[in-house]
Amino acid sequence: MIRLVTDSTVYLRRDEAGELGVRVVPIGYLIGGCLYSEYYSDDDNFEEYLASGGRISTSQPAPGVFLDVFREELVRGDEVLCITLSSRLSGIYNSAVKAAGQCSGVHVYDSRLTAGGLYLLVRRARELIDEGRKTDEILGELERLRGEITVYFSVGDMAPLRESGRVGFVRMGVNTMLNLKPVLLLKDGAVFQDSVARGTKEAIRILAGKIPEGVRMVIINYIGNRRAASSLYNVIKQKHPDVDIRLSRLGPVLSAHLGKEVLAVSY
Repeated sequence: MIRLVTDSTVYLRRDEAGELGVRVVPIGYLIGGCLYSEYYSDDDNFEEYLASGGRISTSQPAPGVFLDVFREELVRGDEVLCITLSSRLSGIYNSAVKAAGQCSGVHVYDSRLTAGGLYLLVRRARELIDEGRKTDEILGELERLRGEITVYFSVGDMAPLRESGRVGFVRMGVNTMLNLKPVLLLKDGAVFQDSVARGTKEAIRILAGKIPEGVRMVIINYIGNRRAASSLYNVIKQKHPDVDIRLSRLGPVLSAHLGKEVLAVSY
């Protein structure tokens, strides 16, 4: 049996992780000098801290954390498939690879995605495992699917993303003080600018307009504005009534790099 592992930026609820049989490796984050561990999307209450002007920093898991998880999961199964967030956004993939080199039967896959995009890959991996597919088949299908997953997102402030150094071609002069909201694209593991929206309503219209016909599932991720996320849900549902839409709050780790107001679609 293949055991499935990912990191906390997949933003599963605790019950979802149990239902999917996914082991979540926590990512550390610092608030006020205290170190916490991010596990599930319904565990952390950090938004009030962000709203008060507090800053969050992150601390990636060391290879030893992954090694412990891999060894525990190998006791329960024959192999481990670990799918991580993009190696171009974090060193977590490298930590997992180093740990995998110390035990046999572990396969580490770089999603080149995070949040909703990572969730779509993990969900598909679960389906393939349940179908009895071999690891090589699963990795081949993940490679194909990775090229088809698209992630667009809007932020309320470019400063956290600029400071993180995790941007590709993004025009730095976007003035969010004028209520201009950059709409960004996560492509091949890096962040690029797509367009600029004038306010939340236009950001919702642009993000909803990115969803093409024939999409089976859409993941809406958000930080700080559940009302906007619900409005985006309603707009997408009206245009695509048959699509399966999942609404999920992002956690403190991504908020450290994206800020306190984020709205994203992955499909």
